[in-house]
Amino acid sequence: MSKVKSLQDNIKSLTKLYILLILSSGSIHGYKLLKTLESIQGKKPSPANVYPFINSLAKEGYLKIKETGKRNKKIYELTQEGKQLVDSITYRIRNLVDLVFERNVKACVNCGCKIYEGGYRAFIKNKVLIFCCEHCYKNYSAN
Repeated sequence: MSKVKSLQDNIKSLTKLYILLILSSGSIHGYKLLKTLESIQGKKPSPANVYPFINSLAKEGYLKIKETGKRNKKIYELTQEGKQLVDSITYRIRNLVDLVFERNVKACVNCGCKIYEGGYRAFIKNKVLIFCCEHCYKNYSAN
């Protein structure tokens, strides 16, 4: 099993996903990571849930850790492999979300554009047809 597949299978909680997404926005130190995570989740994250995951990312080569300043604060930054991992995960999530929304999206009978809500409905030849606007309906009816 590849390292990417193994780590993707290990992401079972939104906290881990949020951590990856936060890390994808650039370098960040641990305290700011925890505060950002808290603002996203609306509750204080447990460092016992965050740092083991961060350490596993570093161990697998997805994250580099640099120490800086007088107190040797740790700065976390995704490696190129880590960025590819996040891209892969967000691509899969995007496809999943698209599947959910596509069920509710209609296409205009005339021009084919996607209609997310509303539209113009007309009863033609014993069928209800959906158009994006009255102009498409008139154009369709004229033909």
